[in-house]
Amino acid sequence: MASPPTSEQDSIRNMPGFDCEFLEPPPENLQTDCPVCHQIIREPYQVTCCGNKYCQSCIQAITNNRCPTCNTEGFSNFPDTGHKQSLYGLKVRCSHQKNGCEWTGELRQLNEHLNTDPLPETQLDGCPLTIINCDFHHVGCAVKLPRQDMPEHQRTSFQIHTSLRCRSQQAEIAALTDKVSILESKVTNLEQNRSLETAFNEFTTTFRAEIEAKFKEKLDEENQRSLQTARSDDAPHTTIPFGPPVLTMTNFTQHKEAGDVWLSPPVYTHQGGYKICLAVHANGHDRFTGTHVTVCIRFMRGEFDDSLKWPFCGKIYFRLLDQAKQTEHRSQVANYDYRAEEAVWCCRVTDKEVADKGWSHELDFVAHKKLKPQYLLNDTLLLQVYKVELS
Repeated sequence: MASPPTSEQDSIRNMPGFDCEFLEPPPENLQTDCPVCHQIIREPYQVTCCGNKYCQSCIQAITNNRCPTCNTEGFSNFPDTGHKQSLYGLKVRCSHQKNGCEWTGELRQLNEHLNTDPLPETQLDGCPLTIINCDFHHVGCAVKLPRQDMPEHQRTSFQIHTSLRCRSQQAEIAALTDKVSILESKVTNLEQNRSLETAFNEFTTTFRAEIEAKFKEKLDEENQRSLQTARSDDAPHTTIPFGPPVLTMTNFTQHKEAGDVWLSPPVYTHQGGYKICLAVHANGHDRFTGTHVTVCIRFMRGEFDDSLKWPFCGKIYFRLLDQAKQTEHRSQVANYDYRAEEAVWCCRVTDKEVADKGWSHELDFVAHKKLKPQYLLNDTLLLQVYKVELS
């Protein structure tokens, strides 16, 4: 006998015991009846407490977790395949024997004979007395008849079934039409969203370009004003505003991964002043390696060195520029005095172009985790020495 479909197997497991009679008395030592439904056991399960067998659906429907026979609490159960093989091999009469069906066979064949949940193509196969649904129940026919009477019903109800089928198809078409309308609406919304996204991207690009242009214009104005102030200031030991061009460090990520040092173009602290450059460690230096961007100030050999005071004494202010908001620049100050160690190289550079070392004591400057996108547009840092105070 071929195995029934999975859905039919699940249906069988959810049914109580078999309602039929044995053709011959079963062996005395073989339990045949379920203590719960009192019918022949379907899909036998054995409990571990007293060893009794039950229908799978009956024992799994117990909610108080007590054995129906011995009242043991917390029992467990398992499929008894050996008992099922012995039980299902016994011969039985059809469940409709009292109504005239003369079929006999093994218990395992009874479901196939009754065909209580047939597929459409096997609708008319099986016991003629089994009550079945009309083949048009899926479109609304609620008639249930013995299998042997179903052909006559289908013959005499042709027009009714045709009407039900048409009505069902119309309902399906209406449902599909609604789904198509919903899909069309979603497509329209997606197209509108794409248009809005395109317009937003164009606006962002234009707005960013305008901001960058205004920022550059503002920096140029500040540089010009600072340079004019520096030229007009003759006092050698006063605060000297300073506005050199912006120092642009490109490919920041590459420098960070390589762990190298980027030297900026040289700048003068003021008109006729000290020549310096910035040494930027993108991945940090010394105890700040891997966590910060550190900056050292290195003195260079300049054209005005002979007329300047050495070692340099004063303060040099520099900053990381906010390229977007232009309001959150991050500043740092290098403070030199006469007590500074010679190792910081604030002295005059004579035999080299750039000092080997620079002032970097505790100049952690800015942590990597605080490098917001506004400081790293296009993977570029903008630095500026914006003020010098001579002591």
